[in-house]
Amino acid sequence: MIKLNIRNFRGIVEGSLELPRVSLLLGGNNAGKTSVLEALFLAPNPLRTTAYNLKAVRVLQKLHETLQVEGYLFLMNQYNAKEAEIEIKVEDKINKIKIYNDVDKLFFYSLINSDAFPYGYTEKFSNVISNRFPMPDELREKYIWSSKHPSFFEALLYHPNLRKLAWEAFRDRWAEIIPVTFKVASEFSGISWEQITNITLEPFGGSPRNLSLYVMLKDGGRVRLGDLGDGVQSLITLLLLYEISKPKILLVDDLESHMNPRALNLLFEWLLERIEEGIYIVASTHNLEVGKKFLSYFEEWGAEGILLGLKEGILKHKKLSLDKIEGLEQEGIDVRVAEPYLL
Repeated sequence: MIKLNIRNFRGIVEGSLELPRVSLLLGGNNAGKTSVLEALFLAPNPLRTTAYNLKAVRVLQKLHETLQVEGYLFLMNQYNAKEAEIEIKVEDKINKIKIYNDVDKLFFYSLINSDAFPYGYTEKFSNVISNRFPMPDELREKYIWSSKHPSFFEALLYHPNLRKLAWEAFRDRWAEIIPVTFKVASEFSGISWEQITNITLEPFGGSPRNLSLYVMLKDGGRVRLGDLGDGVQSLITLLLLYEISKPKILLVDDLESHMNPRALNLLFEWLLERIEEGIYIVASTHNLEVGKKFLSYFEEWGAEGILLGLKEGILKHKKLSLDKIEGLEQEGIDVRVAEPYLL
């Protein structure tokens, strides 16, 4: 069970959730699904380096880039909240992330009981991230500061819009990727008709500067990963990210995005093996048919649908079983647009 409390983070003024081993977030646009997933992603440590070879907050900044806007103020509710909080409990581990909105910086620290640990800061209006902590007076006097780094489970966030960011990370960290390429190729071939034997990083078109990711086929041929179908690209990218981060919590936003039915089946088969290894999965979808298929596939693992909605920033939720969703459908109610009536 994951217990999550959120305050003044992104679109959520206040909210609490309990998530089982396998959870599916449902709801319309601006219902809080992505904010919940991003809170879970930051919860281990917002300034840790992730599988994307970037700090966790930087990954979110890249995901939400708008024109030339830089900085991290978008993390704060309405851009002006004085303090945000993400508290998470998984099994016997607890972490509480605090974000303090100062004059031109956001300070990140962990607070467990009365002990605080400083992670560092980001600039509000530039992309600067620092692990230094030039302590604001208000914080210096408020807590007992510890040098003991709080440990917590790793969380991995995947969205198709992060795919090219992941490829850049693979290129820059290729020495770390090489040991897992055969394993990922084997896992993918084990759930797919496409038989690939390895994944490589090689020049394209003869230029040593023009590097590309390839999959090696059983017959010895090579195909650039970017020239394969969107579903295959997403699956192989996710498998590589998983192997280099080994998360306890896997977060998949927009489950159905760029996925045809066959690719979804392959994803579900792979996720099932990960669940059997003991990880937690929290996914989101806008597609009700995909949602019902997900809940049916992972029913024996206690998968639950969780309908979310935001009312004046307060996160409302309702747990929905597959039977309940289908029952509401028979009554002509689509749960994705029925938050005002169901929550």
